[in-house]
Amino acid sequence: MRIMKEYYFTRRQLIYLLVGTLLLGIGMSYVWHRLHTPMKAMYVDIYNKTTEIIPSVVIQHGNVNTQEKIQAIRIKPGEHRIIALNHQPKLGFSITANFADGKKSEICAGKLSEEYYLRANIWDYGVYIKEIR
Repeated sequence: MRIMKEYYFTRRQLIYLLVGTLLLGIGMSYVWHRLHTPMKAMYVDIYNKTTEIIPSVVIQHGNVNTQEKIQAIRIKPGEHRIIALNHQPKLGFSITANFADGKKSEICAGKLSEEYYLRANIWDYGVYIKEIR
C-alpha cells in the first residue's frame, strides 16, 4: 500500500506563482500582439503655402512586396492634409505637386529621416520636407 504525501504551498510560494503566471501571460500577449499587428504608419502633413489651390499632390512609395500611390486633391491655400503611409522611415518616397498652370514640382524625400512624422511644405518654387517629431 502506497501512502500519498500532501503538499502545501506557503503564502510566499503562492505569491511567486501568481506573479510568475501574470508575467508569463503579459509576455505571451505582447508577443502575440507584435506578430499580428501591422507596422507603425508614417505620416506626411501636406501644407499648401501657395496662394492658389493645388489640384493634386501624389505620393508614391514602395518596397520589395508593395507599391503604393496616394493622391490628395484640391488642397486650398494654407490648408494642411495629413496622409498616412504604410511605410517605414529611411526608405524614401516621392511627392509630386501638380499646379493649376500645368507645372509640376517633384522631390524624393525621407531617405535620411528616421522620423515617422514629416511635413511637406509646398511653395510656388518647390516642395520642401521638414521633420516634425
